[in-house]
Amino acid sequence: MTKESDLREIFTGSLVESNFIKELLEDNGIGVLMKNTLKEGHLKKWASHLPQNSYMVLVAEEDELRANNIISEYRRSVENNTESDENDKD
Repeated sequence: MTKESDLREIFTGSLVESNFIKELLEDNGIGVLMKNTLKEGHLKKWASHLPQNSYMVLVAEEDELRANNIISEYRRSVENNTESDENDKD
């Protein structure tokens, strides 16, 4: 079991984005922990994040590099598809 101090935050975003990233990483064999900072703030009577940035995706330290590479590859593919769609409109 990974200790909390061995976890690394690799993504912060909305619930929808964070769940997508979680599934993407789990599909690639990386265990994920999600942390809801908005709910945590409500319980403590303070807010640390806005709703669009209220979920943190954490992975074990040994998976951090691989997880970041997977997320970067996904973001590149989204950017390439967006550029391709814009070119098709011209």
